[in-house]
Amino acid sequence: TIYLAADDYHFTENKIADAPWIRIGDKLNFSKIGLHVNIGGGIVQYPVKNEIGWSGNLSLNQRICAHFDADLSVDRVPYLDTKSSIDTNIAATRVAAMLNWHMAGWSGQAALMNSNYEPGNNVYGAYAWVMAPLVKFKAGKLLGGYSVSYSNSEESSYKPVLGVSQIVANFASNPNIEGLYNPYFTPKDLFISSALLTFNINLSKSVNFSLSGDVGYGSISNPYLYLSVVKPGDTVVNKGYSTETFVPVNASAAFNFNLGKTWVLTAKYIYHNTYFFTSNYGSIGIQKSFQHRKKSGMMTARPRHF
Repeated sequence: TIYLAADDYHFTENKIADAPWIRIGDKLNFSKIGLHVNIGGGIVQYPVKNEIGWSGNLSLNQRICAHFDADLSVDRVPYLDTKSSIDTNIAATRVAAMLNWHMAGWSGQAALMNSNYEPGNNVYGAYAWVMAPLVKFKAGKLLGGYSVSYSNSEESSYKPVLGVSQIVANFASNPNIEGLYNPYFTPKDLFISSALLTFNINLSKSVNFSLSGDVGYGSISNPYLYLSVVKPGDTVVNKGYSTETFVPVNASAAFNFNLGKTWVLTAKYIYHNTYFFTSNYGSIGIQKSFQHRKKSGMMTARPRHF
C-alpha cells in the first residue's frame, strides 16, 4: 500500500514561519511469515532559515505467536517542539523496540526508546501499559488500564537565557536566573504513572467516535541555575536539580467518517498537560485509500506515554 502524507507546521509567536513536510512510503505485508514492513522518506523545509532537510522511516512488525508480536523501528524526523528549535534546524533519530500482547480483549505493550540529537546526545526511555475491557457491547467498548514510563538524558540542554555578564549585572535586582531548554527538551529522571480510560463506538457503518484520557502522578528532577565564584573576577553559572511532583492529564477525542469505500474524513482534538506546559491540538484531515475497504474497523486509541 503506497501512501503520501503532507503536513504544514505554522508558527506565529514572535515570528511567522512555516515548515512544510512531505513524505511518501509503502506498507508491505508478508502474511505467510507474519511480517509487516513500513518504509518511507520525505523532505522538510525548516522554518525561519528555510533550509531543506530529509526524513526517513523504517518499521518492522513480526508476529511471534497467537498473542504476541514485536515492533522494531528507526525514524529520522524534524524536531520542532521547543521555541529555540524553530530557528535551529534540528533532526532527531529515534529507535524503538516494542513487545505487544493481546488476548481476549486485553492488550499491553512494553517498549524501549532512544532519541539521538546531533552531535551525540541521547534521550532514552522505557514504558509499559496494559488495557482491559470494562464494558463491551455490539457497537463499541469501554477499556480501562494503567501505564508507567521513565525517561532520562545523557546531557542536559537547560541553559541560561542571558550571558554571565548580564546575569551578574542584574543579580541584585533579579537573583532568579532564567533558563530554557535550548534547543531541545532533555528530561532528567522523569517518571509518570497513570490510570487510563478509552471509549470507542461505531455510531453507524460509516461513523466511528472515540474518547480517551489518562490522569496520574509524575515526578521529575527539575533544573535550576545559580552563580558560583571560582576565583575573584571569575564567576560561572552552575546547574542544580530539585525533585518536583505534578499531576499529568491527557485527553483526546477522534471522529472518523467513511466517505464511500476509499475516502475517510477525520477530526481530532488532544489536550495535554504536564509539569512544563499545557497544549491544545486540533486537526481535520482526509485520507484516500487506493484499495476498497472491506469493512469498517474500530479504531482503538493507545495511551500517551511521555
